[in-house]
Amino acid sequence: MKTVWIAAGFAAGYVLGTKAGRERYEQIAQAAQDLANKPAVVDAQAKVKQLAERGREAVMAKVGGDDSAHVVTSREHATVAP
Repeated sequence: MKTVWIAAGFAAGYVLGTKAGRERYEQIAQAAQDLANKPAVVDAQAKVKQLAERGREAVMAKVGGDDSAHVVTSREHATVAP
């Protein structure tokens, strides 16, 4: 009989815990979405993207490459032993 009460307690705790956990997750997800949609955050993202693009262009100019240059990945350099 004691085992039944313990199992019931675990089941009730699980159900209540998962419900509270899901609700809290939804709150956090909504807060993150609200933050991501704020004009200041959107502007900051655009500025960072623009800065990264300028940096990429500066690096390409220094190494003498152009935008159509092929970027070689490490997999392309991998050799397979016969």
